[in-house]
Amino acid sequence: MEHLDLGQYDLLLFDLDDTLFDHSEAFENGLVDTIQQFHYLQEIGHSEFIQTFTKHNHLLWPRFSSNELNFHEFSLIRIKNTLKELNVSAEKEISLKFVKIF
Repeated sequence: MEHLDLGQYDLLLFDLDDTLFDHSEAFENGLVDTIQQFHYLQEIGHSEFIQTFTKHNHLLWPRFSSNELNFHEFSLIRIKNTLKELNVSAEKEISLKFVKIF
């Protein structure tokens, strides 16, 4: 095996997104931990909430990645749409709290 001379490189990147670090599992664990902070969300099954939240995350992603939405707008709309689909009414302050905790 040849020795790799790293001196010729200015930058070394690692792909941590589901390669070295399971981003999907961390995402789901973060959602479960966040759901547990809101008693009225605990009545919804974790898998149903995660599936609905992930769906709205994917639907909004193109608008976020094209800078049409900033991260704060993306996060608020994502939870608002998730709660609406799950027939959960929540004041804006609750959505802001969810975003902050998550």
